[in-house]
Amino acid sequence: MQGVVIMRNKCRRKCPKCDRFFTADRYNKHHQKYCTYPDCVLERARERKRKWYSECCREDPAFREKEHRRCQQGMARIRAQKKQAKMVSVPILPEPAVRHVLTGLIAQLSNCSDPQLLREQFNRYADQGQQLSVLLSFFFSLPTVFFLCY
Repeated sequence: MQGVVIMRNKCRRKCPKCDRFFTADRYNKHHQKYCTYPDCVLERARERKRKWYSECCREDPAFREKEHRRCQQGMARIRAQKKQAKMVSVPILPEPAVRHVLTGLIAQLSNCSDPQLLREQFNRYADQGQQLSVLLSFFFSLPTVFFLCY
């Protein structure tokens, strides 16, 4: 027998799928060819299901038609979801509202309520943000920068 190693009365075989050695089950050792590692079992199950599916599609026209309709419906649903996602847009706040929100956040973070100091801090943050956006746009495209920030 090729790929069989006998050690201390235990039959060790080499799995033809993953090339690992395994100890055959004592009740099935006369016909066990493959190991029982989970990844190997899953791969063989996938192959078995692919083979069954392709045979059914090849031999049974009703099954083939039913699967064709099922796939078309699934793809139509996916296309509709993508189209719906494109239609949903992020609401753009008016400029004064954004300034008010940012000023409020800066006031809370810096624990300051003096308008002059807040304006200076706001302008410093604006300058830093502008410098960062110029640097990042140099290395990345705009959608990537948006994705990285949020």
